[in-house]
Amino acid sequence: MSPSAIDAILPAIAADLRLLARLHDREPDSELLNRLRQTPFQSRLALILRGERSIASLAAFDAALSDGPESIERPYLDRLAVEYTDIYLNYARRVSPLESVWLTDDNLARQEPMFAVRGWYEHYGLAAENWRLCPDDHLVLQLEFLATLCESANLVAIVDAGRFLDAHLLRWLPQFATAVAERSNEPYWSGLAITTDAYVDELRDLLVEITNEPRKAALADEAAPKFPDPQDEEAAAYAPGAEPSW
Repeated sequence: MSPSAIDAILPAIAADLRLLARLHDREPDSELLNRLRQTPFQSRLALILRGERSIASLAAFDAALSDGPESIERPYLDRLAVEYTDIYLNYARRVSPLESVWLTDDNLARQEPMFAVRGWYEHYGLAAENWRLCPDDHLVLQLEFLATLCESANLVAIVDAGRFLDAHLLRWLPQFATAVAERSNEPYWSGLAITTDAYVDELRDLLVEITNEPRKAALADEAAPKFPDPQDEEAAAYAPGAEPSW
């Protein structure tokens, strides 16, 4: 990829990441849903997703948008809002948008993975606005951080974006996306989760192409995040990391 092409694509990639972060940050309103329905989601993305899994994910998200009620009214919005709360805030689906919950043996929030992510932010002079309300390792903040690195157009930062993905987001986002797809009652959230996972995976491939630095494989004991089975009664009684939206 030529330097001029890299300079052109990276700010657009940052915009993609901020769009995905916005969609995960809070429940949609009717204006947003109507805008998303106007064109296939791929047309909103600068990074063209080409993998078979990515194409299937995009199709699922587009179908979720188009299959909703023709007139978006309060009952449908309320269903999406309830499901947002169950996935992102109160642990009712036994999934969490926090890395620590996936990568610690006891599935606890605000553990070592959060502080490791914080170290990356601090290196670039950044910080979570309020880590008690939205911990540093939240999916939304990690996407925003990657966007910041990409829009810097600095080769060191782009290399770091790939390393950050290998050390953090790529270690748990696939499990988060799979769990949401399996457990959510609303196809909108399932489609968004698997599309985000597919996007991040193909973004990592692009960063390899740009930097010539290969992916770093997870260590054997890091490769499979442990997470409670939703049918496990003891797990179901515990709800770590329940957070209000910022």
